[in-house]
Amino acid sequence: HIVVHSGKQIRVKVKVHIPVDEHPNLNFVGKLLGPNGSSLQQLQEATHTRMAILGRGSMRDKRKEEE
Repeated sequence: HIVVHSGKQIRVKVKVHIPVDEHPNLNFVGKLLGPNGSSLQQLQEATHTRMAILGRGSMRDKRKEEE
């Protein structure tokens, strides 16, 4: 728990590394997003957070991913 006495918002950033190299046949992004992103939305609402899936394999278009 973080106790803050000022009214300022705190940004906590956590990186979770997904073992893509060890499990190349698993679609981690699809599992995290769920149908139409519903799983990720539910998780964000339940935890009052914002989440982003970044890095290799996170985008459908490989060319955009490299930018």
